[in-house]
Amino acid sequence: FVVKIARGYRGSMMNESESNKQLEFEGLFPKVHHHGSGSEEKDRPYKGSEYDWIVMDKVLPIKSGRSLIQFFPKLSREMEEQSVSRIFISSVLGRLLHWSSHNEGGKEKVDFLFINSLKSYVHTGEEGITKLLISAEKDPMFRRLSMLSAKLGIDAKDLGVGNLGTNSSGELVV
Repeated sequence: FVVKIARGYRGSMMNESESNKQLEFEGLFPKVHHHGSGSEEKDRPYKGSEYDWIVMDKVLPIKSGRSLIQFFPKLSREMEEQSVSRIFISSVLGRLLHWSSHNEGGKEKVDFLFINSLKSYVHTGEEGITKLLISAEKDPMFRRLSMLSAKLGIDAKDLGVGNLGTNSSGELVV
């Protein structure tokens, strides 16, 4: 577990936001187990707020693409079939998520900028890049992260090594 103690109003708001996000996006953010309860007692010098502190799951950041592969098996297999090195999974994943989150709900054909962002990793051209995207979209975690990015405006290219981690149950979280 990790205990986060707010040093002021802004910190308390951030703690509350983290608590709300883990409820709204079940399983994608670290679980908050407890939080401050505030107090209305007149004799206490500092009454505090409900989110002065939170107790949440400890998350171990993912430090390499190898640790990320297990959460995206279909994408990983397609990368292997196209001879794309697995060490690039974080970069490829971020670019695929970026495209997917910006086109959430639409059936846009891949565009020039998207293809160019992946050309240095994928040497099979537009067809190979499209296959990677189709494979990635079959991974449930990819779809969840894409929807999360679209809904919260998170830069999907940041959803990779360093910004994703595993909780105490070994689940992937932001």
